[in-house]
Amino acid sequence: MRAVPLILVLALLPFVALADDDLAGFSGTRAITATSADSPCIGKPMTPLCAAETLMACSIRRDVKLCRVVGVEVIPSFIATSETYEFVSARYHTQADVDQHTARW
Repeated sequence: MRAVPLILVLALLPFVALADDDLAGFSGTRAITATSADSPCIGKPMTPLCAAETLMACSIRRDVKLCRVVGVEVIPSFIATSETYEFVSARYHTQADVDQHTARW
């Protein structure tokens, strides 16, 4: 059930192409705890995935500085001491994706 906040965060972020090195060496399953993380990009939200992982880390670690890095002033309310999740897929957004999305507005 905790996948919902991550999916929501990824859906609300602007269309940004994933950097090739963001997925380099990716094994499929990642974990974030109060003291460690499998992700190399926590605190560096250069992609939607890194922003979502930073947001999860800010909540798990109750770290206001990490929250502010992704523009969140109040620590999210979901409470966990760790989170294990699986990254299913990634794709580059094209201009056609942007056009299709904005045409609905």
